Amino acid sequence: MNLANNSPLDAYNQQADQSTFEILLQTHGWTPASGDRLRWTRPGKSSGTSGVIYPPGGNMDVWSFYSHSSTVDFETDKALTASALYAMLKHGGNFSTAAKELSANGYGSRAGTGNCTAQKERQRWIRQKRKRRLQEQRKAQRAERAQSALPALIEKWKWTPDEVRADSPTPIDEYAHRPGVFLASLFAPFDLVWSGEAFHSGEAHRHKWRTVSEWNNAPPETIGPLTAPATWRSGTFSRKRENIAEAPFIVLDFDKIPTTGKEPETPAERKRLVCESLAITRWLREGCCWSLSAILWTGSKSLHIWFEMPPEDHIAALTESLATLGIDRSLIGKPEHPARLPGVIHKKTGKRSQTLWLQR
Repeated sequence: MNLANNSPLDAYNQQADQSTFEILLQTHGWTPASGDRLRWTRPGKSSGTSGVIYPPGGNMDVWSFYSHSSTVDFETDKALTASALYAMLKHGGNFSTAAKELSANGYGSRAGTGNCTAQKERQRWIRQKRKRRLQEQRKAQRAERAQSALPALIEKWKWTPDEVRADSPTPIDEYAHRPGVFLASLFAPFDLVWSGEAFHSGEAHRHKWRTVSEWNNAPPETIGPLTAPATWRSGTFSRKRENIAEAPFIVLDFDKIPTTGKEPETPAERKRLVCESLAITRWLREGCCWSLSAILWTGSKSLHIWFEMPPEDHIAALTESLATLGIDRSLIGKPEHPARLPGVIHKKTGKRSQTLWLQR
Protein backbone atom coordinates (compact mmCIF):
# COMPACT_ATOMS: atom_id res chain seq x y z
CA MET A 1 0.00 0.00 0.00
CA ASN A 2 1.26 3.49 -0.89
CA LEU A 3 1.12 5.27 2.45
CA ALA A 4 1.93 8.57 0.84
CA ASN A 5 -1.48 8.57 -0.88
CA ASN A 6 -3.43 7.94 2.32
CA SER A 7 -5.14 10.50 4.51
CA PRO A 8 -3.09 11.36 7.62
CA LEU A 9 -5.44 9.30 9.81
CA ASP A 10 -5.34 6.26 7.52
CA ALA A 11 -1.58 6.51 7.14
CA TYR A 12 -1.14 6.68 10.92
CA ASN A 13 -3.34 3.59 11.34
CA GLN A 14 -1.37 1.64 8.73
CA GLN A 15 2.00 2.48 10.26
CA ALA A 16 0.90 1.95 13.87
CA ASP A 17 2.08 -1.08 15.84
CA GLN A 18 1.94 -2.09 19.49
CA SER A 19 4.53 0.49 20.50
CA THR A 20 2.37 3.27 19.01
CA PHE A 21 -0.45 2.40 21.41
CA GLU A 22 1.94 1.92 24.33
CA ILE A 23 3.36 5.42 23.90
CA LEU A 24 -0.10 7.02 23.57
CA LEU A 25 -1.47 5.24 26.62
CA GLN A 26 1.55 5.68 28.87
CA THR A 27 1.87 9.36 27.94
CA HIS A 28 -1.70 9.88 29.16
CA GLY A 29 -1.40 8.12 32.51
CA TRP A 30 -2.25 4.52 31.63
CA THR A 31 -0.03 1.78 33.10
CA PRO A 32 0.78 -1.75 31.85
CA ALA A 33 -1.30 -4.49 33.52
CA SER A 34 0.59 -7.44 32.00
CA GLY A 35 4.15 -8.38 31.14
CA ASP A 36 3.49 -8.37 27.40
CA ARG A 37 2.14 -4.79 27.71
CA LEU A 38 -1.04 -5.66 25.83
CA ARG A 39 -3.32 -5.16 28.86
CA TRP A 40 -3.50 -1.70 30.43
CA THR A 41 -4.90 -0.04 33.55
CA ARG A 42 -6.66 3.31 33.27
CA PRO A 43 -5.47 6.42 35.18
CA GLY A 44 -6.68 6.55 38.77
CA LYS A 45 -6.71 2.77 39.16
CA SER A 46 -3.82 0.79 40.63
CA SER A 47 -4.49 -2.62 39.04
CA GLY A 48 -6.80 -4.58 36.77
CA THR A 49 -7.40 -4.58 33.04
CA SER A 50 -9.16 -1.45 31.77
CA GLY A 51 -8.27 -1.95 28.11
CA VAL A 52 -6.44 -4.29 25.74
CA ILE A 53 -4.26 -3.71 22.65
CA TYR A 54 -5.02 -6.17 19.84
CA PRO A 55 -2.92 -7.01 16.76
CA PRO A 56 -4.55 -7.07 13.30
CA GLY A 57 -7.07 -9.85 12.83
CA GLY A 58 -10.76 -10.61 12.55
CA ASN A 59 -12.65 -7.51 11.41
CA MET A 60 -9.65 -5.23 11.95
CA ASP A 61 -6.74 -5.15 9.48
CA VAL A 62 -4.75 -2.75 11.70
CA TRP A 63 -3.72 -2.67 15.36
CA SER A 64 -6.55 -1.54 17.67
CA PHE A 65 -7.45 -0.84 21.29
CA TYR A 66 -10.54 -1.98 23.23
CA SER A 67 -11.55 -0.16 26.41
CA HIS A 68 -13.39 -2.21 29.06
CA SER A 69 -13.88 0.72 31.42
CA SER A 70 -16.99 2.90 31.43
CA THR A 71 -15.16 5.59 33.40
CA VAL A 72 -13.10 6.79 30.43
CA ASP A 73 -14.48 8.68 27.44
CA PHE A 74 -14.28 5.76 25.01
CA GLU A 75 -17.07 3.50 23.83
CA THR A 76 -16.81 0.31 25.85
CA ASP A 77 -15.66 -2.87 24.05
CA LYS A 78 -15.45 -1.20 20.63
CA ALA A 79 -12.30 -1.16 18.50
CA LEU A 80 -10.37 2.12 18.47
CA THR A 81 -7.81 2.55 15.72
CA ALA A 82 -4.54 4.30 16.49
CA SER A 83 -5.80 7.55 14.95
CA ALA A 84 -9.04 7.39 16.95
CA LEU A 85 -7.10 6.85 20.19
CA TYR A 86 -4.73 9.67 19.16
CA ALA A 87 -7.65 12.04 18.59
CA MET A 88 -9.39 11.08 21.85
CA LEU A 89 -6.35 11.30 24.10
CA LYS A 90 -4.53 14.23 22.54
CA HIS A 91 -7.35 16.37 21.15
CA GLY A 92 -10.48 15.51 23.12
CA GLY A 93 -12.04 13.70 20.16
CA ASN A 94 -11.35 16.46 17.61
CA PHE A 95 -10.38 14.39 14.56
CA SER A 96 -9.82 17.41 12.30
CA THR A 97 -7.16 18.79 14.64
CA ALA A 98 -5.63 15.34 14.99
CA ALA A 99 -5.48 14.93 11.20
CA LYS A 100 -3.79 18.30 10.77
CA GLU A 101 -1.20 17.48 13.43
CA LEU A 102 -0.50 14.07 11.91
CA SER A 103 -0.20 15.63 8.45
CA ALA A 104 2.31 18.13 9.84
CA ASN A 105 4.25 15.16 11.20
CA GLY A 106 4.49 13.60 7.75
CA TYR A 107 1.54 11.21 7.62
CA GLY A 108 -0.38 11.12 4.30
CA SER A 109 -0.20 13.61 1.44
CA ARG A 110 -3.44 13.89 -0.56
CA ALA A 111 -4.93 17.36 -0.18
CA GLY A 112 -8.38 17.45 1.38
CA THR A 113 -8.62 13.76 2.19
CA GLY A 114 -7.41 14.30 5.73
CA ASN A 115 -10.29 16.60 6.61
CA CYS A 116 -12.79 14.30 4.87
CA THR A 117 -11.60 11.27 6.81
CA ALA A 118 -11.46 13.30 10.01
CA GLN A 119 -15.07 14.37 9.56
CA LYS A 120 -16.17 10.78 9.02
CA GLU A 121 -14.24 9.63 12.09
CA ARG A 122 -15.69 12.51 14.09
CA GLN A 123 -19.24 11.68 12.99
CA ARG A 124 -18.71 8.02 13.85
CA TRP A 125 -17.40 8.97 17.29
CA ILE A 126 -20.39 11.28 17.91
CA ARG A 127 -22.80 8.49 16.93
CA GLN A 128 -21.02 6.10 19.28
CA LYS A 129 -21.18 8.61 22.14
CA ARG A 130 -24.89 9.20 21.58
CA LYS A 131 -25.50 5.45 21.47
CA ARG A 132 -23.55 4.92 24.69
CA ARG A 133 -25.37 7.81 26.39
CA LEU A 134 -28.73 6.33 25.36
CA GLN A 135 -27.66 2.90 26.65
CA GLU A 136 -26.60 4.42 29.97
CA GLN A 137 -29.91 6.29 30.27
CA ARG A 138 -31.89 3.13 29.62
CA LYS A 139 -29.73 1.21 32.08
CA ALA A 140 -30.34 3.90 34.73
CA GLN A 141 -34.08 3.75 34.05
CA ARG A 142 -34.11 -0.04 34.45
CA ALA A 143 -32.13 0.26 37.70
CA GLU A 144 -34.58 2.88 38.99
CA ARG A 145 -37.56 0.65 38.17
CA ALA A 146 -35.84 -2.32 39.81
CA GLN A 147 -35.06 -0.29 42.93
CA SER A 148 -38.67 0.87 43.25
CA ALA A 149 -39.93 -2.72 42.84
CA LEU A 150 -37.48 -4.16 45.38
CA PRO A 151 -39.52 -3.63 48.60
CA ALA A 152 -42.50 -5.51 47.14
CA LEU A 153 -40.23 -8.32 45.92
CA ILE A 154 -38.63 -8.68 49.34
CA GLU A 155 -42.01 -8.77 51.05
CA LYS A 156 -43.38 -11.36 48.61
CA TRP A 157 -40.37 -13.70 48.84
CA LYS A 158 -39.67 -13.26 52.55
CA TRP A 159 -37.49 -16.08 53.93
CA THR A 160 -36.33 -15.89 57.55
CA PRO A 161 -33.07 -17.48 58.79
CA ASP A 162 -35.05 -20.00 60.87
CA GLU A 163 -37.09 -20.98 57.80
CA VAL A 164 -33.91 -21.30 55.76
CA ARG A 165 -32.34 -23.69 58.29
CA ALA A 166 -35.55 -25.71 58.50
CA ASP A 167 -35.78 -25.94 54.69
CA SER A 168 -32.18 -27.14 54.26
CA PRO A 169 -31.97 -30.60 52.61
CA THR A 170 -28.88 -31.34 54.75
CA PRO A 171 -29.43 -31.22 58.54
CA ILE A 172 -27.85 -27.91 59.52
CA ASP A 173 -27.68 -28.44 63.29
CA GLU A 174 -25.17 -31.23 62.71
CA TYR A 175 -23.14 -29.83 59.84
CA ALA A 176 -23.29 -26.02 60.17
CA HIS A 177 -19.57 -25.73 60.99
CA ARG A 178 -18.16 -28.65 58.97
CA PRO A 179 -16.06 -27.38 55.99
CA GLY A 180 -15.38 -30.93 54.72
CA VAL A 181 -19.09 -31.72 54.56
CA PHE A 182 -19.70 -28.38 52.81
CA LEU A 183 -17.22 -29.27 50.04
CA ALA A 184 -18.48 -32.86 49.78
CA SER A 185 -22.04 -31.61 49.26
CA LEU A 186 -21.03 -29.29 46.41
CA PHE A 187 -18.36 -31.24 44.55
CA ALA A 188 -17.75 -34.83 43.43
CA PRO A 189 -15.34 -36.92 45.58
CA PHE A 190 -12.67 -36.97 42.84
CA ASP A 191 -12.87 -33.22 42.05
CA LEU A 192 -9.64 -31.33 42.74
CA VAL A 193 -10.45 -28.23 44.79
CA TRP A 194 -8.41 -25.53 46.51
CA SER A 195 -8.69 -24.49 50.16
CA GLY A 196 -6.51 -22.12 52.14
CA GLU A 197 -5.70 -18.46 52.72
CA ALA A 198 -5.99 -16.02 49.83
CA PHE A 199 -2.19 -15.94 49.43
CA HIS A 200 -1.87 -19.75 49.28
CA SER A 201 -0.98 -20.02 45.60
CA GLY A 202 2.26 -21.17 44.02
CA GLU A 203 4.66 -24.13 44.19
CA ALA A 204 5.08 -23.86 47.96
CA HIS A 205 1.31 -24.29 48.42
CA ARG A 206 0.77 -27.28 46.14
CA HIS A 207 -0.72 -29.19 49.10
CA LYS A 208 -3.64 -26.74 49.15
CA TRP A 209 -5.07 -28.57 46.12
CA ARG A 210 -6.63 -31.89 47.11
CA THR A 211 -9.56 -34.03 46.07
CA VAL A 212 -12.84 -33.45 47.86
CA SER A 213 -12.58 -36.91 49.39
CA GLU A 214 -9.18 -36.00 50.88
CA TRP A 215 -10.49 -32.71 52.25
CA ASN A 216 -13.55 -34.40 53.75
CA ASN A 217 -11.33 -36.84 55.64
CA ALA A 218 -8.89 -34.17 56.81
CA PRO A 219 -9.09 -32.60 60.30
CA PRO A 220 -11.44 -29.58 60.11
CA GLU A 221 -8.75 -27.24 61.45
CA THR A 222 -6.56 -27.96 58.40
CA ILE A 223 -9.27 -26.88 55.93
CA GLY A 224 -9.93 -23.30 54.92
CA PRO A 225 -10.59 -20.61 55.73
CA LEU A 226 -11.40 -20.14 52.04
CA THR A 227 -12.20 -22.14 48.93
CA ALA A 228 -13.21 -21.25 45.36
CA PRO A 229 -16.30 -22.13 43.29
CA ALA A 230 -14.20 -24.08 40.80
CA THR A 231 -12.47 -27.40 40.15
CA TRP A 232 -8.87 -27.46 39.01
CA ARG A 233 -6.72 -29.33 36.52
CA SER A 234 -4.48 -32.13 37.79
CA GLY A 235 -1.07 -30.87 38.90
CA THR A 236 -2.29 -27.34 39.59
CA PHE A 237 -0.50 -25.29 42.22
CA SER A 238 -1.46 -21.76 41.14
CA ARG A 239 -4.90 -20.20 41.52
CA LYS A 240 -4.94 -18.69 38.04
CA ARG A 241 -7.98 -18.76 35.80
CA GLU A 242 -6.21 -20.77 33.10
CA ASN A 243 -5.75 -23.63 35.59
CA ILE A 244 -9.50 -24.04 36.20
CA ALA A 245 -11.06 -27.26 34.94
CA GLU A 246 -14.69 -26.23 35.50
CA ALA A 247 -16.64 -23.41 37.13
CA PRO A 248 -19.87 -25.12 38.18
CA PHE A 249 -21.05 -22.40 40.58
CA ILE A 250 -21.64 -18.69 40.89
CA VAL A 251 -21.28 -17.14 44.37
CA LEU A 252 -23.27 -14.05 45.30
CA ASP A 253 -21.81 -11.94 48.10
CA PHE A 254 -24.48 -9.68 49.62
CA ASP A 255 -22.48 -6.97 51.36
CA LYS A 256 -24.92 -4.03 51.20
CA ILE A 257 -28.55 -3.65 52.24
CA PRO A 258 -30.44 -4.00 48.93
CA THR A 259 -33.17 -1.44 49.65
CA THR A 260 -30.75 1.25 50.87
CA GLY A 261 -27.51 0.43 49.06
CA LYS A 262 -25.57 1.02 52.28
CA GLU A 263 -23.24 -1.21 54.25
CA PRO A 264 -24.75 -2.25 57.58
CA GLU A 265 -23.27 -0.71 60.70
CA THR A 266 -25.69 -1.50 63.51
CA PRO A 267 -27.02 -4.92 64.62
CA ALA A 268 -30.46 -3.96 63.26
CA GLU A 269 -28.97 -3.09 59.88
CA ARG A 270 -27.01 -6.35 59.76
CA LYS A 271 -30.21 -8.26 60.50
CA ARG A 272 -31.97 -6.33 57.74
CA LEU A 273 -29.19 -7.19 55.28
CA VAL A 274 -29.57 -10.91 56.06
CA CYS A 275 -33.36 -10.86 55.74
CA GLU A 276 -33.39 -8.92 52.45
CA SER A 277 -30.58 -11.07 51.01
CA LEU A 278 -32.49 -14.25 51.84
CA ALA A 279 -35.65 -12.90 50.20
CA ILE A 280 -33.74 -12.17 47.00
CA THR A 281 -32.16 -15.62 47.20
CA ARG A 282 -35.58 -17.22 47.44
CA TRP A 283 -36.80 -15.14 44.49
CA LEU A 284 -33.84 -16.29 42.38
CA ARG A 285 -34.44 -19.89 43.42
CA GLU A 286 -38.21 -20.10 43.09
CA GLY A 287 -39.11 -17.16 40.84
CA CYS A 288 -36.19 -17.43 38.41
CA CYS A 289 -35.61 -21.20 38.73
CA TRP A 290 -31.96 -20.92 39.75
CA SER A 291 -30.58 -24.06 41.39
CA LEU A 292 -29.52 -23.20 44.94
CA SER A 293 -26.53 -25.13 46.33
CA ALA A 294 -25.60 -23.45 49.62
CA ILE A 295 -26.14 -20.42 51.86
CA LEU A 296 -23.32 -19.43 54.19
CA TRP A 297 -23.11 -16.69 56.81
CA THR A 298 -19.54 -15.38 56.77
CA GLY A 299 -19.34 -14.60 60.48
CA SER A 300 -19.50 -10.88 59.76
CA LYS A 301 -22.10 -8.81 57.93
CA SER A 302 -22.64 -10.71 54.69
CA LEU A 303 -24.00 -13.91 53.18
CA HIS A 304 -22.39 -16.02 50.45
CA ILE A 305 -25.00 -17.67 48.25
CA TRP A 306 -23.86 -20.57 46.05
CA PHE A 307 -25.93 -21.30 42.94
CA GLU A 308 -25.26 -23.74 40.15
CA MET A 309 -24.05 -21.72 37.17
CA PRO A 310 -27.15 -20.15 35.55
CA PRO A 311 -27.61 -19.46 31.79
CA GLU A 312 -25.48 -16.69 30.31
CA ASP A 313 -28.44 -14.39 29.67
CA HIS A 314 -29.39 -14.67 33.35
CA ILE A 315 -25.85 -13.72 34.38
CA ALA A 316 -25.92 -10.72 32.03
CA ALA A 317 -29.20 -9.53 33.56
CA LEU A 318 -27.85 -10.08 37.07
CA THR A 319 -24.62 -8.19 36.32
CA GLU A 320 -26.63 -5.13 35.34
CA SER A 321 -28.57 -5.29 38.63
CA LEU A 322 -25.69 -5.99 41.06
CA ALA A 323 -25.69 -2.53 42.63
CA THR A 324 -29.48 -2.55 42.99
CA LEU A 325 -29.42 -5.94 44.72
CA GLY A 326 -26.49 -5.07 47.03
CA ILE A 327 -24.24 -7.77 45.56
CA ASP A 328 -20.45 -7.40 45.43
CA ARG A 329 -19.38 -7.68 41.80
CA SER A 330 -15.87 -9.00 42.66
CA LEU A 331 -17.03 -12.65 42.72
CA ILE A 332 -19.10 -12.50 39.52
CA GLY A 333 -17.35 -14.10 36.58
CA LYS A 334 -14.25 -14.81 38.67
CA PRO A 335 -14.35 -18.46 39.79
CA GLU A 336 -10.74 -18.25 40.95
CA HIS A 337 -11.76 -15.66 43.56
CA PRO A 338 -11.86 -17.02 47.15
CA ALA A 339 -15.12 -17.56 49.05
CA ARG A 340 -15.42 -18.35 52.76
CA LEU A 341 -15.93 -21.83 54.20
CA PRO A 342 -18.05 -22.66 57.29
CA GLY A 343 -16.54 -23.28 60.70
CA VAL A 344 -13.95 -20.50 60.43
CA ILE A 345 -13.48 -17.71 62.99
CA HIS A 346 -13.84 -14.32 61.31
CA LYS A 347 -10.78 -12.23 62.19
CA LYS A 348 -12.72 -8.97 62.60
CA THR A 349 -15.74 -10.19 64.57
CA GLY A 350 -14.44 -13.31 66.32
CA LYS A 351 -17.58 -15.15 65.20
CA ARG A 352 -17.61 -18.51 63.44
CA SER A 353 -18.92 -18.73 59.88
CA GLN A 354 -21.72 -21.22 59.43
CA THR A 355 -23.84 -22.92 56.81
CA LEU A 356 -27.53 -21.96 56.82
CA TRP A 357 -28.71 -24.09 53.91
CA LEU A 358 -26.94 -26.91 52.05
CA GLN A 359 -27.92 -29.20 49.23
CA ARG A 360 -27.78 -32.94 49.93
